[in-house]
Amino acid sequence: MKIKELISKQQWEYFLLTCSEKTFLQSWNWGQFQISMNKKIWRFGFFENNNLVGVALVIKMTARRGSFLLVPHGPVVPLKHEILKAFILKTLHDALLDLAKKESADFIRISPIWE
Repeated sequence: MKIKELISKQQWEYFLLTCSEKTFLQSWNWGQFQISMNKKIWRFGFFENNNLVGVALVIKMTARRGSFLLVPHGPVVPLKHEILKAFILKTLHDALLDLAKKESADFIRISPIWE
């Protein structure tokens, strides 16, 4: 599984159309809103054999208790496939550990909406 930052609104939104478990908190426009509030964001895509199989919007938050990386209601995966979800979470976790070090984040919060 590979992860890379996505820069295409069309690719992001088209992928979300294929997913039943999603909320506006993973939409392209929510990311744009966060940018307008002076927050840093990253839009990650997860690829298996060059096919996009998941996405995750990551927001750097600042609070009294410190800064942290937040993945609200994500990552988003189109299938109810537990093994794929596990691989995506592992890949995201590893990427966020590196990003947290670079961004001096105190912790990471991932809050998927999976059943």
